[in-house]
Amino acid sequence: MAEGDAAYSYPLIVEGDWGGKFAKNLKYKLTSYFQSRKRSGGGECKIIHAETGRESQITVYFAEEDVRQSVLNRKTHELDVSGGKKIRLAVSLPPVAATVENEPSREAHPPKQESTEGEEPQQPGNIVLNHPENVAEKQVTQEDFSVVVIPAEGKEIDTDIIVMYFENRRAGGGPVKDCVKEGQQFIVTFENEADGERVLQRKDHTVNKIALHVSKHKPAVVQAQLPMSSSLVVIDNVGETIEQCMLILLIENTSDLSEEEGEFSVEMVPERNVAVITFIKHIEIDQFVRAFNLYQRSKDLNLSAHPLEITKSILVENIPPGISRNHIIVYFENKKHGGGPVLNATYVPEEQSALVTFQDAKDLNALLNQKHSFNGVQVLVHPFYESLDAALYGKERPQLKMPELSRVFLDPYHWQFLQHNPRLRDEISNEMAAYYCELEWPSRASEHPEITMHPSRALLKQPRSLIKTWNEDVSVHLTQLLSKQKVVKCRVDAEVWEAIRNSMVRDDVLIIPDVPKDIVALVGAVEVVTDAEQEMKLHIESAVKKIERERQTVEKTVSVVPGKYTVLNNAGLQERIHSEYPELGISYDASKECISLCGVAAEVFKTKSDILESLSSMAQKSVDVPPYILLFLQHVDNEQLSRLLFWDKSINAFYELKSEGVLLLGGTFQDLTKAEEAMKKDLSYRCIMLEDKLVVRMKEWNELTQSLYKAYNCSSETIIIHELEDQVVVAGYSKAVADANQKLSDFVDTNTYIQKILVTKSAAVTLFVEQEMVHKWLMLTERDVKINFGTRQNRRRIFLEGPKRVVLEGHQLFQNIISSLHATTMVVDRIGAKAFFQQQEQLLVPIAKQKFRCLVMIQEGTEGDEEERGHEGKGQQCCEVKLRDGIVITVNKGDLTRFPVDVVVNAANEELQHIGGLADALSKVAGPQLQNECDNLVRQHGSLRPGCAVITSAWNLPCKQVIHAVGPRWESHKKEKCIQLLKKAVRDSLQLAEAYNHCSVAIPAISSGIFGFPLEECVHSIVTAIKETLEEFVENVSLKHICLVDCNDQTVQAFSEAVNKVFRDKGLASKGDSQRPSTSKAKSHAAEGRPKEKMVVTAEGLKIILQEKGIEDVTTDVIVNSVSSDLQLNQGFLSKALLGRAGAELQMELTKQGQGKALKNGCVLKTAGYALNCYHVLHVILPHWNQGQNSEEKILQDIVAECLTITEQLSLSSISIPAIGTGNLGFPKPLVAKLMFDEVFKLSQKQNLKSLREVHFVLHPSDTSTVKAFTDELYSRCNLNQTGLKVVPENLLQSQGVHKMQIGPIKLHVECGDITQETTDAIVNISNDAFNLCVGVSKAILDGAGPEMAKECAVLASQPHNNLICTKPGNLKCKSVIHLVANPDIKTQVTSVLQECQQRQFASVAFPAIGTGGAKRDPAKVADDMIDGIVEFASNTSAPVVKHIKIIIFQKQLLNVFYTSMQKKEAAAPKSDAQAPKSVISRITGFFASVISTKPKQKPSLSLEKPVEPAIFQICGDNQRNVEAAANWVKELILQEQKEMTFSDNCITNFGERELEQLKSLQERLNIGIQLESDNSMPFLRVHGMSKDVWTAMEEVQSMMKSVREGREEQSRADILSTLVEWQYEDQGQYKAFDTLTNMWIESAAQHQRQRDVNIQNKCYTVDPINLCATDAQGTKITLRRIAKVEDNVAMALPEEWEDMQQMRVKVVELNPEAREYQKVKTMFCQTCSAFKIEKIERIQNPYYWQAYQIKKQEMDAKNGNRNNEKLLFHGTASSSLTVINAKGFNRSYAGAHAAAFGNGTYFAVNAQYSAHDTYSTPDANGKKYMYLARVLVGEYSAGSQGLIVPPSKNATDPTDLFDSVTDNVTKPSLFVTFNDIQAYPEYLITFRK
Repeated sequence: MAEGDAAYSYPLIVEGDWGGKFAKNLKYKLTSYFQSRKRSGGGECKIIHAETGRESQITVYFAEEDVRQSVLNRKTHELDVSGGKKIRLAVSLPPVAATVENEPSREAHPPKQESTEGEEPQQPGNIVLNHPENVAEKQVTQEDFSVVVIPAEGKEIDTDIIVMYFENRRAGGGPVKDCVKEGQQFIVTFENEADGERVLQRKDHTVNKIALHVSKHKPAVVQAQLPMSSSLVVIDNVGETIEQCMLILLIENTSDLSEEEGEFSVEMVPERNVAVITFIKHIEIDQFVRAFNLYQRSKDLNLSAHPLEITKSILVENIPPGISRNHIIVYFENKKHGGGPVLNATYVPEEQSALVTFQDAKDLNALLNQKHSFNGVQVLVHPFYESLDAALYGKERPQLKMPELSRVFLDPYHWQFLQHNPRLRDEISNEMAAYYCELEWPSRASEHPEITMHPSRALLKQPRSLIKTWNEDVSVHLTQLLSKQKVVKCRVDAEVWEAIRNSMVRDDVLIIPDVPKDIVALVGAVEVVTDAEQEMKLHIESAVKKIERERQTVEKTVSVVPGKYTVLNNAGLQERIHSEYPELGISYDASKECISLCGVAAEVFKTKSDILESLSSMAQKSVDVPPYILLFLQHVDNEQLSRLLFWDKSINAFYELKSEGVLLLGGTFQDLTKAEEAMKKDLSYRCIMLEDKLVVRMKEWNELTQSLYKAYNCSSETIIIHELEDQVVVAGYSKAVADANQKLSDFVDTNTYIQKILVTKSAAVTLFVEQEMVHKWLMLTERDVKINFGTRQNRRRIFLEGPKRVVLEGHQLFQNIISSLHATTMVVDRIGAKAFFQQQEQLLVPIAKQKFRCLVMIQEGTEGDEEERGHEGKGQQCCEVKLRDGIVITVNKGDLTRFPVDVVVNAANEELQHIGGLADALSKVAGPQLQNECDNLVRQHGSLRPGCAVITSAWNLPCKQVIHAVGPRWESHKKEKCIQLLKKAVRDSLQLAEAYNHCSVAIPAISSGIFGFPLEECVHSIVTAIKETLEEFVENVSLKHICLVDCNDQTVQAFSEAVNKVFRDKGLASKGDSQRPSTSKAKSHAAEGRPKEKMVVTAEGLKIILQEKGIEDVTTDVIVNSVSSDLQLNQGFLSKALLGRAGAELQMELTKQGQGKALKNGCVLKTAGYALNCYHVLHVILPHWNQGQNSEEKILQDIVAECLTITEQLSLSSISIPAIGTGNLGFPKPLVAKLMFDEVFKLSQKQNLKSLREVHFVLHPSDTSTVKAFTDELYSRCNLNQTGLKVVPENLLQSQGVHKMQIGPIKLHVECGDITQETTDAIVNISNDAFNLCVGVSKAILDGAGPEMAKECAVLASQPHNNLICTKPGNLKCKSVIHLVANPDIKTQVTSVLQECQQRQFASVAFPAIGTGGAKRDPAKVADDMIDGIVEFASNTSAPVVKHIKIIIFQKQLLNVFYTSMQKKEAAAPKSDAQAPKSVISRITGFFASVISTKPKQKPSLSLEKPVEPAIFQICGDNQRNVEAAANWVKELILQEQKEMTFSDNCITNFGERELEQLKSLQERLNIGIQLESDNSMPFLRVHGMSKDVWTAMEEVQSMMKSVREGREEQSRADILSTLVEWQYEDQGQYKAFDTLTNMWIESAAQHQRQRDVNIQNKCYTVDPINLCATDAQGTKITLRRIAKVEDNVAMALPEEWEDMQQMRVKVVELNPEAREYQKVKTMFCQTCSAFKIEKIERIQNPYYWQAYQIKKQEMDAKNGNRNNEKLLFHGTASSSLTVINAKGFNRSYAGAHAAAFGNGTYFAVNAQYSAHDTYSTPDANGKKYMYLARVLVGEYSAGSQGLIVPPSKNATDPTDLFDSVTDNVTKPSLFVTFNDIQAYPEYLITFRK
C-alpha cells in the first residue's frame, strides 16, 4: 500500500506465526480474509508488508473506521492454510506514534487565485470539476503496473489460481506483486511493467475453462477528505416564508457581492428547503460561510451555509420511450458526447429520467456544456447532488404547479350514514391527509352530494412524480375508503314494511325507509349490511307468506288408535309437521282416537297423506318369546306394559298379541331391535327344578305363593307362578321374577336333600383340607351334612351330602377353603429322587408340616378320577403316534372340560371373554374365578393379538392350568398369514406347556368354529405346527403327551387324517410300525433343514426365543433391520432379504421417513411391513465396531432398548431382532448376544409390560458362530448346568473385557476387576513368610477381610505350614482365602494352590496376576507359567473338583498379555487331520477345545444314559411363600443327596463292549446315570446320581479302569515279545502263529519250565513248551515250534560290554567311575547339570527289550532310508518307576503324568537340565533323584501339539504314513515325544542329588 493512499486511513496491527518468511500467497489469503465480512467482520482494506526484524507483524489499512472496529470486536481470528493447518491471528490498534507516522500525508491547499477578467462565469449547468483552483486534492501515485481481471459472468475463481495463472509464462505474465479481489473483479499488480504489457497484448485468457476479461487498471483519485466545490454554497432551512429576494439581500450583506451585477446567482430548491448559491466572481468560500453563519439575521432566520460537494452524477430527463439502461450508459461513456467511464446508472422509465454516476467528476465538464438527444429527442442533463438528493437547474429551474381539484360523487343514503357517523368522517379525512389531500364534504341537505379533494401545501415538497399522479391517487384511495361501507336498497311496499318494521331493529346498520319510493335502504359496513340484507329478505318473505296464509284455512281429521299414535308421536310426528309447516295446527283426541289438522289446504292434505303413509309403512316384526313369557303377556295390559318396557326408555315401539306370537310395531327397525332386546332383558322367567316333588304339596308352599301374588300384583300384574310336574316356573318382569324366584328357591332348597362333589387340584390339597382345615368345615357335620374325602380311585374328590341349602353353603365353604390354599406340583428329574423321598417320607413329612405348615407328598402314577379318566373324560382314542424321546400324539373324541391332562388349550378371543363355544363350556366348569383372572390379564396387558397365548389357573377344572390361545379369523385373501398365525398360536401353547413343566396337553381345533377357519386347513396347520415345535425342542423335554381333542366326529376324523399324513409321510414311526428310528437318526433328521428354537422366560413372563431361520420368514409383529445411513436396502444381507420379500414399497417409505432428518448412529426409523409377516419394520443405524472406542456398545444397547420400547408403545406383542452388528460392522458376537439379552431382561424388570410377550432373536442357520454365541448366552441365563442338559463347550473368546478358555473339564476366565469382590470358593493371596504382607493386593485382601483374618494368619504362621495356609474370608465375599509365600516358580505355586483346592473340595478359585505388581516380573512369563500350571493340574488330576478358575487383573494393560498367552496355547492345539487310536469313543478333544479326528474302530454304539423317572411332588399350604419355601426345601434336600464325579483317563478310550455292559449294569442296579464324554483333550466318564450310589459306582469304575490299563500293559508286553519270539502250532501240515498274548504266555511257561493251558481253534489244550507239543482233553497232540526272530541278526546281538545275564531277565550293572563308559555318560550329563552330584551310573541290561528296540530301529532305518534315526536323550522319573521302566521299558499309558503339551506320549529331553527338574525327577525321601540316558528312535519328526496320541501324518493323501516322533521345535528341538513303547531303550540310569 502506498503511503499516500488516504482512502485506507484506519490501520490495524495483525500478528501471527507465519513460519518464517512472509509468503506471497499468505498475503493473498490474509487480504481475502480481512475483506470478508462473514469470516472476519472486515471489509475494504489493503495490507502493508512487515518491517525487517518484525516479520511476525503486518499492518492492515481499512477504508472505514466502523469496519476496523468490527474486526477488533471479534474475539478470535483463525486463518486456514494448506494441509488443514490454522494460524491464530492477534489484532490490535497501533501505538499513537505509529499511527501518526503511518497515516497518509496530506498536502496543503494550494493558494487561491483571483479570477481574471477573461474568466468565464460559472453557471450551475456548467460546473468545472476537479480543477486545482476548485478542489484541494492529492492524486494517488501508481508506480506499479496493474490490470483488471473480470471472470465470465456467474463464475467463481480463487485468488490463488488467478495469481498462479498470471505468474505463468503461458499467460505472458511474470512475478505478481499484489492481487486484490474487489467485488467480482481482481486487480493484479505486476512487479515489472513489461509483464503487464504482455498480458494485455494477449487476446484470450482462460483458466479452468473460464474466460477472463483483462484490461488496464485506471487508478481512481483518492481524496484525503470529501472534496468541496469552490463556487457553490448551500443555504439550509429555507422555509416557505423566506423569499428569494430576501435571501439575495442576506448574501449581499455578508459577501459584499451584487446579484444584479452578475457576481452570484441563487437557485431555490423548495422541495428540500434549501437554496444554492453559485458564485460567479471568485470569493473565499470558507470566509463567506463563516460570515454568513455568524450574521445575526441568518441566526434569527435559523439559516446556515456550507460548501456543496463536487458531484460525479447527472440527472437525465425527457428520455423518450424505448431507450434501455445500457443505451444510456454507452451513450455517456462516448468521448464524442463529452462523457467518460460510468460507475453506475439508475433508469426510471416511468419518470423518463435516469441518474448516471461517473468514475471521474471531470467528465461532467464537457458533458454539461453539450446538448444531448436520444433517437432525435432532446434530453435535458443537469448536475445531481447526493447531499441535496436533487438536481440543479440554474435559472431555468422549472416551477412546481399544484394539481387541479378532484371530486367524487356520493350516494345520498351513504351521505346520510356519514352524517350520522362524524367519527368515521374524521377517520376518512385523516386517511386522506396522508396523501396530501384536504377534503371538502357536501352540505347536509344536498340532493346530489359530492366530496371535493384539495391538494395541501406540503405536496410541493414531494417528488415531482408524486405531484403528477396526485389526482389519480387520491381518487382511488378515497373510493377504497368509501367502499368499506355498503348501501343496499330493498324494494318493500308499505304493508309489508309495517309487518316487519318491528323485527328489523339493528344498532350496527342504518335503516332508512323511503316509503314513497317503496324502498328501504340499509347502510353500514359491508359484512354487516350483507347479513342485514339476508335478514331483511327472510322477514319480507315470511310476511308475504303470512299475509297470504290468512286468506285461506281448512280443517281435517285422521283416525289413529292410541298405540299407533304414540309410536308416530314418539317418532317425531308433531316436531316434523311443525318444522315443515310451522303454521299448521295439530292435536290428538284420545277419546275419539283421531288426529285433527288445521291450516292451509295444501299443507293439511299433504300432512294427512304423510300420516296415512306412516301408518301403512310402520315397521313391524314378529317376535318369538318363550311360552312362559307369552303366558305372562296374556295376563297384562299391552299399553301399560309397553310404557314400562319401551316408552319410559325412549324406545318407540308397541306390542300386540297375535295368535302366532307377539307382533312389535315401531317407528324404525332399530326401534324394533331395541324393543326386542328390552323384552328379552326386562321380561324373564326362572325355572326351579324340583328334586323333591312333595315340596309343592306342602301347606307352607301355598301360603308362600299367595303372599307373592299379593306383593307383586297389587297395582299391576308383574309375575305369574306356574307349577309343572318337575319344576316351578316364575315369569314376568325381571326384577320381580328375581325376587320371587329367590324366595321360592330358598323354600325349595330348605326342604330338599342333595349331594355335591368338589374336585381339587391334587390329592395333596384334599388331604390338607381333611387334616389341617378341619376347624373350618367341622360345623357342617353338626348340620346333618356327611363329608367324605376321596377314595382310592378318586383321591381328588370331596363328597357332600345333606340338606340342599346347607350342602350348597358347604360347597361354597369348601370352594373358599380350596381357593385360599396354595398348591404346586414340582417335578424333580434327578436320578433316585423318588426313592430317596420314599425312604425318608416318615421323617420329612412331619418336618415340612412343622417348618412350613405345608403338606408334602409324592404322587404315585397318574392322579385323578380313574373312572372319569377312563370313560367320561378321555373318551375314545382314535389315533396314536409315538415319536422319539417317548413323546406320544393321540387323537381323542371327548369332552375337554373333563379331559385328564395337565393343561388344556382354550380357543379364546382377543378380549378373553368366554361367551360361547368351548370357551363358555370351560368357563362354566372352572367357575367365575377363571373369567375374573382373564379380565385382570387384559386390564394389565391389553388385548391379545391373534397368534398369541397366555396361561392361567384352572380353578375348578380337573387340569392344572389353562392356556388361552387366540387363533386368527379366516380371511381367504390372507390365507398364508392366517395359517402362520394359527401355527404361532399352537407353537406358543406348546412352549408354555413345556415352560411350566407340564407332561400332557389337550388341544382343540382352534379357529375352526365361529372364526371360520376351513376344517382341513385348520387341522393340518395345527398338526404341522406341533411337528415343527417338537423338532425345535431340545432333548429331555417334560411334555410327553399331546392330545388333539374334539367331540365332533368330523373334526376327530380330520385330525386323525392330518396326524397320519404329517407324521407318517415324514418317516416318523407311529403305532404299529415294525421299525422305529434310532435316537441318533431322529436327532440328525431334526437337525436337517429346520429352524432351531430355544427359549427362556423372564421372571415377569417375557419369553426370549432363539430362532434359526431367515429374517424374512419370521411372523412377529415387529422386525428389526440394520441399515446404513444412506438408507439403501439393497446393501447387506438383512436389508436385501427383507426388501426382496416386502417389495419396493418398503424402500420408498424408508426413504421418505429419512427425509429432513439428521441421520446418525443410533437412529431408529419405523415403516410398515408390506408383504412381510409383520406390522412394522424398525430400521436402525449402527456404527462400525472400533474396539469399543466410540461408544458402540452404548449405541447398540440404546437401539435394542428403543426397539423394545417402541413395540410396547405400539401395543404389539412380539418382536424379532437379528444379530445386528455381527456382520460387516464387525461387532463381537458374544458381546452382541450378551448386550441383547441384558437389555431384554432389563426392560422386563423395569417396566410393567402390558402388550409385549415375546422377543425373538433370529439367527441365520449358516452363521454357526453367531448361533453358538447366542446359544451359550441363553444356556447361561437358563442355568442349564443344574437342569441336567449338556453345557456347550466354550472356545477361547473375548467378550466385554473377559477372556475365556476351556481346559479339559475346567473353565478359565481372565478379566479385569477387584479380587476382594470375588464370590468364588477361594481367592489366592501372595504374601511373605509371616503372612502379614501389607502392600499391593495382599494389603487390599487383609484390609477387606478385617482384623480377624490377620489374627488367624499370625496363628497359622507360627505352625508348620509348608509355605501355604488357608483362612476364613472374614468380611470378604468368598468362602476361603489361600495364602501363599511368594516364590519365583509361579507354575509350582499355581499347581500347589489347585491341589489344595482339590483336597478342600473347592469348585472355584480366583488368582491375582502373581508377581506383576511389586515383584515386577515379566507379565508374559507370568501368564505362560500360570496357564501352564493350570494345564498341568488338569492333566494330572483324573476327576478335578475345581471347575472354574479366574485370574483377576488389576492393571488393565495386562489383559492383552494374558490373552496373547491363551491364544498361543490355542494355536498349539492339534489340527483336525491328526490320527486318533481305535476305540469305541470316536474322538478325544484337546485341553484347549481342539479336535483330533480319526476313523474309529467300528464297534456297536451303546447309549449309557437311562431315562430318568421324574419324582412328582405335590405340596399344599395356606401361604404361597411357605409352599415355595417347602418346594425349595424338598428340592434342596434332593440336590444335597445328588453327587457327580468325573473320571478322566486315556484308558477310557480302550473301553470295549464288555466295559460298556458293565457300566450299563451299574446304571440298572444303582440310582445313577453314566455319561461318556469326549469333548475334551482326554476322554472322561461322568457319574451322577444319589451320593451313596455314586461312591459305590466310583469304586467299581476305578477297578474297571485298572483292569483295562493292566490289560493294555500286558498287550504291550506281548507286542514287544512277538518281535523277538514267535510260537507256532501245526495245522494240517502248516504252521500257524499264535496271537501275541498266547505267544507271551507260552514263552513265559517255557522260561519257567511249566505247562500252560491255551485255546487253539476254540479248543482247550495243555501246552508243554519243553517237549514242543500241546495236548487236548482227549489226548490229541499237535506239534509246536519256537522261532527266535533275532538269533541270526548281527544287529540283534547284545552289546559286547554287557555282563553275563546269569539267567536273569533284567540285570542292573553299576559302572566303574573310571570306566570309559561311565565318563561318557557323565560328560553328557554335566554339560547342563554341573551343579548336581552324580552318586552312581548303572547300565540296564534287558535282552528282550534290547532286541525289540533293535528290530524297531532296523524297521525305521529301512523306512527312512538312513541310519540317522537314533538319539541319546534324557528322561527324568521318580524312584517308584525305576523297577517298571527297567523291566518293561517306557510305558506311554502314563503319558500326561507331568505334562502333555506336545502329545500323550513318552517325553525325552535333549539336555539333562530339563529332566533334572523336580517335576520330572522327583527327589526321594533321601533327596536322591533319578534320570535315564536312553536310546530313542526319533526318526523323522514334526511339531507336536496337545492331545496327540500318534504322530501326525506326513501326507494328507496317505493317513497311514506317519512321522516317527514329535518335538517342541523342529529347527532346534529341546525335547522329543514318542508314541511307541519299543521306540526307546533305557540304557543308563543316573542317580544324583543337588
